Amino acid sequence: MPDVPSPELLVPLLRDSPDFSGVRTPAQWAAIQEVAVTRRMAAVVAYAIREHASPEQRRWCDQTLAHAWRRHDECIRQLDYVLGLLSEGGIEVLCLKGPILGRLHFPLPFLRRASVDIDLAVRDSDLERAALVLTQNGYCQESTILEARTTSHHLVMSIDNRPRVELHTRLSHATRGVPVDELFHRAEHHPLPTGRVARIPGPADELLGLLLHLANDRFSSFFHLFEFRRIWRRADDKLRHTVVQEAIKHHFSAVLWLTEIAMRSVWNEPFLPTDAIVPRTWLQNRLNLTLLNELAGTVAGGDKRTLALRLRGRWLDLQTTDTVADAIKMLALIIRVALRELPPPLTPAR
Repeated sequence: MPDVPSPELLVPLLRDSPDFSGVRTPAQWAAIQEVAVTRRMAAVVAYAIREHASPEQRRWCDQTLAHAWRRHDECIRQLDYVLGLLSEGGIEVLCLKGPILGRLHFPLPFLRRASVDIDLAVRDSDLERAALVLTQNGYCQESTILEARTTSHHLVMSIDNRPRVELHTRLSHATRGVPVDELFHRAEHHPLPTGRVARIPGPADELLGLLLHLANDRFSSFFHLFEFRRIWRRADDKLRHTVVQEAIKHHFSAVLWLTEIAMRSVWNEPFLPTDAIVPRTWLQNRLNLTLLNELAGTVAGGDKRTLALRLRGRWLDLQTTDTVADAIKMLALIIRVALRELPPPLTPAR
């Protein structure tokens, strides 16, 4: 099967002063469609080009936007359902990412790609109760709570015919991640079209979460880079500096450096404020475009996630830590996860 065209093919369409010349060439238009669908950017691209499209292209745009609208509406209903369950159980949660971002930061809410799961921040002390509420309503834990606490940043709850729910006790990056408990006193309210009022992270926490989510996916998602850039560019200088300082405080300087490289490589523009002072990491010379591409290259789904690819990804992750001490902590986590996934020893026959 031929390689999918580079997502950077979409960049000219999405700039402040877009270039739509590519959509006028049949071969280029076919490539744009392919990468837009594959990278789950179809609604954004359809909205960007619709007024400049041919009648045939406009039909594709209209079908794409109508489908995105239906998916967004369904995401809101599913989110409302889960929030209702947890509210009845007396569990306070914050909505992370998801359809609310579309309502806050996109010209039309359904331009943000539909979520395949529901990400909620829950205080660590409430994790057992939240899991119990969902279990009583048909959800199943995909790991024990102890495993979630010691090897991950969330507890995954799954159910047939509904999106899975991820209960985050940290924003990302497993046990190295930022604890969500500190987000609750800075939280804000957002009214859903269902009439329910959801709680969401404050602006700085929201941006920090999106930044770390991008990095936790090893910079493989063009959509998440596009989304983060969109919100970041609309933030004022004070908010940007707050996010940078929070990332440094929680030992994510390498993430800042790699995001700077990603922004310059894809969008040809800087990410870091000009006066930001970011500490160098213990492997600063390794933080370059080559590492960024290698990180993204280890992300695969389904049966493509071979053991060799996973081990290489972990090896590269170690190189994105800020200090030797951080790398040692990550290595200990990798070992814990590996031991958990080993098959149980065979019991000798008697």
